[in-house]
Order: sequence, then structure tokens, then C-alpha cells
Amino acid sequence: MTTPALDWRALTVTFGSRRRRTTAVDRVTLSVEPGDVLALIGPNGSGKTTAIRATVGLVPVTSGEARVFGERLSAGSTAFRDVVYVPEEPYYHEYLTIEEALRYYARLRGRVLSETEAGALLERLHLTAARHTRLSACSKGMKQKLGLSQCLLGTPRLLVLDEPMRGLDPVAVREVREIITQAHASGAAVLLCSHVLSEVEHLATRVAVLDSGRLLAVDDIGDLLAVDAGVYEVEVTGLSEVPDVWTATRTSADVRYCTVPAGDLHVFLDWCRVRGGVVRSCRLQRRTLEDSLMDTLASGARADG
Repeated sequence: MTTPALDWRALTVTFGSRRRRTTAVDRVTLSVEPGDVLALIGPNGSGKTTAIRATVGLVPVTSGEARVFGERLSAGSTAFRDVVYVPEEPYYHEYLTIEEALRYYARLRGRVLSETEAGALLERLHLTAARHTRLSACSKGMKQKLGLSQCLLGTPRLLVLDEPMRGLDPVAVREVREIITQAHASGAAVLLCSHVLSEVEHLATRVAVLDSGRLLAVDDIGDLLAVDAGVYEVEVTGLSEVPDVWTATRTSADVRYCTVPAGDLHVFLDWCRVRGGVVRSCRLQRRTLEDSLMDTLASGARADG
């Protein structure tokens, strides 16, 4: 039987005194298998970051277990050699340059980079031109790529990433996504915490929803993003109005966006053609991850009520 890359068993983390106790993570049982890209999503304060910190030994576990490849992580654990952890707000020695920091992290992983290796890594990170820039002068995107450079320094078996896309511009988002995708393609499992749901849709194979420290749902990304075979989304131009039976969800310039029941599609297309409308696109309605998240949170709230 394959050992999970990450295994939470009734994981519970509480803070505060006995009289004023706060439960940040409440008996969460969840595993990340080799080959998984599991995304943790949920509102602020749902316990995502606390669960991650408990996993890597930065927050004490109150009860239950958090294991990585069968081992509880603590100072000196050998399993750390197989893990890359990038927090939401990494802290660096800001007097170092990008290249100096890259070499420093390589040494921490037991490697001494040659000039050729350092140059190749900086090129892959698109940081060659900034190699002599001090970290104090670097953008968040540059620092985030530097943190993820650990993925390229070896062959980690697990990436634990807390909000890796936060505050990045579109170019940096794409570059960070490529680094994560390459590491996963090389065999790494990924635990990803993110509020950027569009990126979760790109990267995740499974999604877990947390709220108020509780695990509400876990599902494959494909099931969460399934299309609705009963409704089409249609973009049409050249029409001044659309009957209410074909809901006009929004209008942008001359474009009207409508939802049309599958049984009415041919009638709608004929109606548009007769009135000079031009259909720009027509596709089955797709459920978004945001839709699934909102439904899950609402179901959780009803269950509490």
C-alpha cells in the first residue's frame, strides 16, 4: 500500500487559554496521495494556513496527526529533504542578492551550484537580468519565484504552497504556474492553498473546502467543474433586446450574454437569425469552482443551523 505524501487524521489545532479556547482546525481527516495536486479553499479564517503550518511543524498539533510520508515533521526530520514549503509571506535575508540567496538555499539542501548550474536556474526562473539585485529591492513576484526555486534544486516529493499566486502580476502568475506544473510532472505531490480560484482550476486534481476549521467537502476538480447539459451560454450581437424566457445575464457594448435551455436552442437561433442577430459563441453552461465553493459553504451553514 502506497504511503500518502501527506496524511491528516482527525487533525485538531486550538489556540488560547482553557477559558477562551479557539479551534482553528477541527478534526480534519484528509490525505494527499502521490500524483495529487490538492487545493485547500475556503474563506479567510477557515484554518487552511494553520493546518499547513501544523503539517510542517511550525504550529503544535493539539490532537490527531499530521504526517508526511508517514513521519511527523519536527526539527531534524529526514522527511524535510523531500518537502518544499513556501509560506504566503516568505521572509528572506534581504541584504542578499537573488543569486546569493539561490546559492544559500542550495547549500541548505546540500548542494554547491556551479556557475553553469546557477546561470541555468536563473534563466529558468526568468531572473537572469536581476541576479545581482538585492532582495530588499525585489518585487513580490521575484521573491516568490526565488522561494519556488527550491523545486528546481532537487526532486522534492511534496510541495506545500500557501497562496503562491498572491499579489503577482499575470506574467509572474504564469511563470509560477509553470514551475509548479513542472515539479508535479516530475512526480511531486502538491498541497496548494489559494484564494485565486482560476489558478486552482488550472492546477488542481482535487479540491478540499474548509470553513471554520471543519472539512466540508473533498472532490475531484472534474466533478466540480462539470458542464450542465441542460443549459447553453450564448453570446449574440445585433439585438436590442432578448425575451425574458432566454435570460440575458449581462450586456457588454453590443454583445448580449444569454442562458438558453437546451430544448429551446434551435428556436433561439432561428429567432436571432430572423432579427439580424449574429451568434458569436454557443457552449454548454459550465459550472465554476466559485459556484461549487458557494454551494458547499451554504450547505455547511444550513447544516450548522
